[in-house]
Amino acid sequence: MSGSEELSGHDSEAEARSARSPEERVVDAFDNLGNQYHIALNTIYYPTKNGLMKDELAGRHELIEELRSILLPSVKEDLDFLLLGLDLQELDKHSSPDVELTIEATTNLDQTLDKIIRSVHCISAPFPQGDINDCHLRRCKRFMRKQLHNKVRSVITKHLCQLFWTCIYFISACKLSNDEPEDLEHRSKTSQWTKELLRVRDLCRDSIDDTIEWCQKSEFTVLQEGWLEAEGLISGVLETITKLVNPVLTLEQKVDSIDIDDEENGNIKVQTDQLHKATQSIIPIIKLARIFLNKIAKPTKAEIPFTLDKEISSDDLELLRDGTSRIATRLKSLAEIAVELHEANNGFGDNRELMGRLIICLFADLEAILLLLSLYLIPLPTTGLTNYKSGNQFKTWFHGLETLWRKATHHYLDALAYSEDEDEDESEEVD
Repeated sequence: MSGSEELSGHDSEAEARSARSPEERVVDAFDNLGNQYHIALNTIYYPTKNGLMKDELAGRHELIEELRSILLPSVKEDLDFLLLGLDLQELDKHSSPDVELTIEATTNLDQTLDKIIRSVHCISAPFPQGDINDCHLRRCKRFMRKQLHNKVRSVITKHLCQLFWTCIYFISACKLSNDEPEDLEHRSKTSQWTKELLRVRDLCRDSIDDTIEWCQKSEFTVLQEGWLEAEGLISGVLETITKLVNPVLTLEQKVDSIDIDDEENGNIKVQTDQLHKATQSIIPIIKLARIFLNKIAKPTKAEIPFTLDKEISSDDLELLRDGTSRIATRLKSLAEIAVELHEANNGFGDNRELMGRLIICLFADLEAILLLLSLYLIPLPTTGLTNYKSGNQFKTWFHGLETLWRKATHHYLDALAYSEDEDEDESEEVD
């Protein structure tokens, strides 16, 4: 392309931009941000910049601190500046967005987000020597890097991009309202989009604050938060199962309401009783799971304080996180199966093997978790107690829990086997 052709091309682009209305320019700015960042941090890769660090580990720790103390707070400042450009500082006032100020705010956001994404890519990328044994990497262990990557990604793709799209609707509503100020419908829509924009802005700020706070958390605190989530899920499972087995209605009135002969009615009642007993036997396991997670996630002041050995690897951290999560999800699956079977009112069907397998896997998950906790939990110094005695107390409690859980597992499997034996006896009588 010749120099004159290139100049001509630039001139035509400038003319096209100048021909667009102010509102269209602002909408384009937000649309570009949304399109650019809605897939931000979708991948983890090894950027060239990492290879230039003199001390890669120290460099990544510096980037985490910069992310926490400078870059993420800068996004909040950019959002405040954006609201100034959109004329949303005074909520009772009719908004008249300032085009140039708003475009400047979007440019600032673009630059800040670009820096954040570059930093997070550098932080989350695999180390050249690999991540298999990363005990010495502190906040840069794979376990923590991946979660930081996902949290920042959520801030950008889930919350900030939602803000960008909402701004487009807000700008469009403002234009209609300004063009026809007497139209009450336009004013109402502008008010609705104003409230929505401020709501999304608050979500953005909350998610940024949460990520800033997360950057300072220890891996043990991160684990405990996951354990509390699992404990909450298990509490819901316990409530479901308790409601299922407690009312007499589920055993008597369901059968009595069915218009069938006495013999078949009796068979259904036997199957219902068997299912009821098996479902009841899940409750001790659910309670033990909840007690266990509650104890390790939020120990009381009366209990011995403890922490996690800093030399634990990402592999073991992930096992502790995923193992407790599996316990909660397996119990939830058992509860869902039990609810379906009680509603069908027709015994176990083909679900007995699955239910038994879930309970056996639960116990295997518990054993693996207790083994890791026994290796890595460290009692903190307390008055009147030595670390040796504190360590023994952990092992004693874990052993007691494991014993009770094993008994509850056998009781549940016995209930399933008993029900299966009775089903086989009935089929033999029919033959």
